[in-house]
Amino acid sequence: MPESHQAKPGPFDVSDVIERSRALISGSKRHGVYLLLTMVGVFLAISLVSNILFAVDPDTLRAGPLWWDVATGAFGASFLAMLTTSFGLHRARGSRLSYSTLFVFIEKLWPYLVIAVPTTLLTVLADDSGSWFVRVGVGLVIFPVTYVPYFMIDRDMSPLVALEGAYALVLANIGQFILFTLLSVGLSILGVLTLGVGLIWLGPFFMIAQAIIYDEAVGIRGDYAT
Repeated sequence: MPESHQAKPGPFDVSDVIERSRALISGSKRHGVYLLLTMVGVFLAISLVSNILFAVDPDTLRAGPLWWDVATGAFGASFLAMLTTSFGLHRARGSRLSYSTLFVFIEKLWPYLVIAVPTTLLTVLADDSGSWFVRVGVGLVIFPVTYVPYFMIDRDMSPLVALEGAYALVLANIGQFILFTLLSVGLSILGVLTLGVGLIWLGPFFMIAQAIIYDEAVGIRGDYAT
């Protein structure tokens, strides 16, 4: 069967996603903190290198030209995508996490750059436009890219074929994604109101929920037992 036809997304139900995600939070929070600290370290390292190599622009507060912003942004986004996807898939399958399991699929970072580089470029250009209309529009267009790593990792798809599957998943579930987005905004506000303490729970919840959305709409095929 052709690779592009390996997965035909079906529907998912937000209430089921919430219920399953909540049940899997136990045993996940500690590793969510590990992931957060890892990403903070990576982005601090990128920021340090940027400030060493380039002068900070007082108008934009950026250090480096456009190509540098895109390159480092795409690398950071790809690194984060591989770790969060591994986190979510392992928990959606009920597998126990360890710090090392977060990096099991890190080699997928490099092919994923085929998607991450143009996506980051669009995001940077939209941000530079100063228009919230443009920013929101670009955000909606590139939102399905969130699910590309799941297809790449779980079904070993190439980046472009995975992109096709990701858009099909979102377009087949627009109503449910609107509900999930509203829920995410509400929970994020609560997380801020708790002075960030709630993020210890929210971070793992959202990572698990993304994987469960993929599981319910497409079906996880991989074996993530540890």
